Amino acid sequence: MNKIRWLLLILIWNGWNVAVYWFNRIPIIDALKRKSVISVDHTFTFEGNQHFFQASIERTDISIFTLLGYFITFIAVFLAASWLLEKKVEV
Repeated sequence: MNKIRWLLLILIWNGWNVAVYWFNRIPIIDALKRKSVISVDHTFTFEGNQHFFQASIERTDISIFTLLGYFITFIAVFLAASWLLEKKVEV
């Protein structure tokens, strides 16, 4: 198992990203993401290179649906880690 551990983690990571990509392409989900938006007026951004630096405060939009997706992912990872620790599997 030690020899394929990293390959397994990479496959799980890529599988999760593909599943999220296809889930976000569903028209109903896309409409929900566009509808449930919170506008935040005080977002600090900066940009620069060798000859130029600019800092500004801009308005940005945060989707509640996206935050909900992150929360569900957090809960799923937490439950999986708890289950693995209960089974005494090294995480």
